[in-house]
Amino acid sequence: MDNKEAALIKAAQKGCEVAFEKLYLRYREAIAALIFRYTGNYQDTEELLQDIFVKSFFAIKRYKPQPDSSFFSWIYRIGINCAINFIKRKKRQPFWPESEIRETHVKAMRSSGPEAKYVNMEIRKAFYEAMESLSPGQRMIFILKHSNQMSTADVAAHMRCSEGSVRKQLYRAIVKLRLAMTLYNGEDL
Repeated sequence: MDNKEAALIKAAQKGCEVAFEKLYLRYREAIAALIFRYTGNYQDTEELLQDIFVKSFFAIKRYKPQPDSSFFSWIYRIGINCAINFIKRKKRQPFWPESEIRETHVKAMRSSGPEAKYVNMEIRKAFYEAMESLSPGQRMIFILKHSNQMSTADVAAHMRCSEGSVRKQLYRAIVKLRLAMTLYNGEDL
């Protein structure tokens, strides 16, 4: 932590909104990227960013700098918790009928025009739906490991669990995702 950040933290802990906003704006982009990967939706991302801002503003008075973690780790953890809680509260979207997806996929594979673009879009949509089928913890672990390219040790530190737990949950997430995406591989189980 640099001296400027330490001064901003102290000022924010005394109630200075401007100091807290400066801190938050330093890390907003990284947190937004995490949240968007988790929700797949800009509106939900913006809603969660506001929630994270408010929660961290009121919690900063209890923040105590640790030698082995940074302010970024602290606010990032608030972001992770808010995203997991948001998904737990959110009702799941209905899946598209399997027959419609398979038919579209087969037709597009025979062409290279707009149909192929459409299928790529549908595959991405199906992937996000498959991500929604994961438990909130599995989804966050998958995102931290694969989208944020964190090591297993870093993911474990952010999720406050063991590396073995991270590996187990990551394996389960990958199995679920592969199963959900077999429709697009042209394979039947």
